[in-house]
Amino acid sequence: MDMRTVLACCLLVGALVLPVMAEVPATPVAETNMPAVAEVKARSVTAAVVAVDYRNRVVSLQDQNGRVFDQKVSANVKNLKQVKVGDLVVIEFVETISVFARKSDGGKPSRNSSETIQVARPGAKPMKVQVTTEEIVTEVAAIDSEQRIINLNTPSGKLQTYFVPRHYKHLDNVKKGDQVMVRFSRSAAIKVTKVKATKPGKQVLPVPSTK
Repeated sequence: MDMRTVLACCLLVGALVLPVMAEVPATPVAETNMPAVAEVKARSVTAAVVAVDYRNRVVSLQDQNGRVFDQKVSANVKNLKQVKVGDLVVIEFVETISVFARKSDGGKPSRNSSETIQVARPGAKPMKVQVTTEEIVTEVAAIDSEQRIINLNTPSGKLQTYFVPRHYKHLDNVKKGDQVMVRFSRSAAIKVTKVKATKPGKQVLPVPSTK
């Protein structure tokens, strides 16, 4: 994701919404005299395990629409042998984007990213939580508060111009030399759960996705 794409998506908040995701309306990050806004999107998908190929690490899943598909399981997912036919696989996605202005800390425009992965303990049902975070720092080169136009020096060294939507309050407090920060975080949690039988020989069907 390049710099223009990230900032355009953040400043034009409506472009961030995906139809399959539940959106939390843009809200201030915290009480501040500088512009700040954050948005969260989340969705959950559930599928039932219908077959497991332990040797090739392939799990066959059936979604709530009855479609069956194969999923290759990476080596960093532990305890694959704990997965049995009839188990449920729940995948939860959360994306968070926040944009805020602040007084300069003296640093130059920059871009940093990080990733963390957590897996299940030995003997437990497989679980994996992966979180990736990207932080971009830009510098205000010029700003017209009345026209709501801002020029930003980006980490790539390019000067880019953006229109700031009206829901960003306190724009008149932003001055040349201040910094605008963008933080983008994406997490995916994959969990396997045991299906509880409701009657002998019958199992609970996968629950619909949350949209």
